[in-house]
Order: sequence, then C-alpha cells, then structure tokens
Amino acid sequence: MPQFDLSTTTAEVIAASTYRRMPGVYRYVRVREVRHPDRHLMITRDERELTVVTLSENLMDEPVLETSARSWVLFVVDCAKPFFCVGFIAHTTAYFAKAGIDVLVVSTFSRDYFMVQRDHADAAERVLRDAGFGESRDARVA
Repeated sequence: MPQFDLSTTTAEVIAASTYRRMPGVYRYVRVREVRHPDRHLMITRDERELTVVTLSENLMDEPVLETSARSWVLFVVDCAKPFFCVGFIAHTTAYFAKAGIDVLVVSTFSRDYFMVQRDHADAAERVLRDAGFGESRDARVA
C-alpha cells in the first residue's frame, strides 16, 4: 500500500487540485425506473426512492415521478489526495456558503461533484478559483 503524507494542509491539497465546469444544465429527478442508465451522470437508490442526476436532454423516455424545481450546473473537482485530506469538502463548501451559494456535493471513488444553481454558476466558478483550485484542461471528465 502506498504511503501518503498526511501532514499536507487542506489549503495545499486544494492548491494542487483542479476543477472543470461541465457544459449543460443538470436536473435531479425521482423516477419509477431507469430505462437508459448509460445516459445519466448518477443513479442512486435507497429505501425511499430512485434518484437520477442527468442533463436535461437525457430525461426523455424516463418515467419521471418528480423533478427538482431548480436547474444545476456541474463542477467536477479532482482532489489531489482523495481519501486523505481531512476537511477538503468542508473547506470548499465553506467558501460557497460565505458567497451565499447553495451547493450539492456528491463524491465518487476519485472525484467530487459540486452542483450549483444555474443562476449562480459564474459566481461559483469565481469561488473555486478564489479558494485556490486550478482550472482543469483535462477533457476526460466522465
């Protein structure tokens, strides 16, 4: 197992991490079933519901029961030390909170997904830059 320097501060990890603003508008929907799983960013099932996060145009042919009233813009964050940076998400969301921006956060194995209301997308991008994140030039996001 590789060794990690756990003494690195959150600010240093953020400075070594990157973000990318994804094109399009995303929706949170509750569905009866998922007919086209390959179209969607995220599918989550728990004991209460089946939720899909996807681009608006990917909702055709899905049996939608309920749609969030808001539209979201997606920022993909590649953390320089996933799993080994205490306070990474807390620190980042504190910047959004200070700017008065509502944010939804979901993590996968190697990435964090920050979603903000479409009306706040430009301000959210400034927040990420001001927090110390670099903008990713990597076209490989999904």
